[in-house]
Amino acid sequence: MTQPWDSYRAQPPGDSPVQLLHLSLLFEVINMATRKQETGTTTVPLFLSVPAVAQALGIGQTSTWMLIKEKKLPVTHIGRRTLVSAQALADFAANLSSAQR
Repeated sequence: MTQPWDSYRAQPPGDSPVQLLHLSLLFEVINMATRKQETGTTTVPLFLSVPAVAQALGIGQTSTWMLIKEKKLPVTHIGRRTLVSAQALADFAANLSSAQR
């Protein structure tokens, strides 16, 4: 018996509508953060928590922590918090999409 998520796994990386949606949302967050720097009117944070990054990338928190540990996703520590800048997330996403081409 097939499960609803089986069709999602069967699709090649980058072709899934869900993955494309996550990337488009990610780029919108990055664009909003950039606009905040330029105009000072948007309330999108320049740094994101690890759970927010995981959600934006459409992966789990464990996978996000692995990317951080492998130094593939640069982080900033403020006190005890581990944060990822919107620019670092944009660079990471751009490297992913250029590597798949």
